[in-house]
Amino acid sequence: MSGKLSIFIDESGDLGVNISKGSSKIFVITAVVFSKSNEMDKVNTLINKIKDKHNLINKEIKFNKTNTKFKKDIISKILKEKFMIYYFSWTKCNDSVKLKYLDALSQLLSQFGKNDANVVIDGNLPKNEQKDIKKELRKIITLKINKLTFKNSKSDNLLQVADLMSGLIYKILQKDREYKAFSKILDKKIRRF
Repeated sequence: MSGKLSIFIDESGDLGVNISKGSSKIFVITAVVFSKSNEMDKVNTLINKIKDKHNLINKEIKFNKTNTKFKKDIISKILKEKFMIYYFSWTKCNDSVKLKYLDALSQLLSQFGKNDANVVIDGNLPKNEQKDIKKELRKIITLKINKLTFKNSKSDNLLQVADLMSGLIYKILQKDREYKAFSKILDKKIRRF
């Protein structure tokens, strides 16, 4: 993949290691990657049309808060569009070492080599934490980040796509039979590492 990339990142699961006390067994951080702005615009327009059809304008579509039938319908439509999906997953056991968010994020972003990219990450971190993450990432990855933004997914359709893809991958990794049919479709879009 070469040229300027637009990368939208979200995660599913949590970084906690105490599974017996409610931490997830899996943590997934997912990047939805566009290599052309017109492809990004097309997906954004698709999401707006779907939201309009279902009276969801100005609403956020989240994997864990959307009914299954609607979720499957919207994911099927989104997966027909041109973008790639990269993800990093961590399957935990009770004696796992705690993974830091920065570690997972750097593992994910290191997959893009020396390309130029604009990166948008779901989340509202305090400014000092955002600054620290940006500084550390620039030290440890070769990706040339032109712009790194932390944003609330409620106001960004493409972060909502990242949320849907991350949730879907999470369910597939959990071997959830309800989402098994998406495995073959995802295989064409996913770059695992």
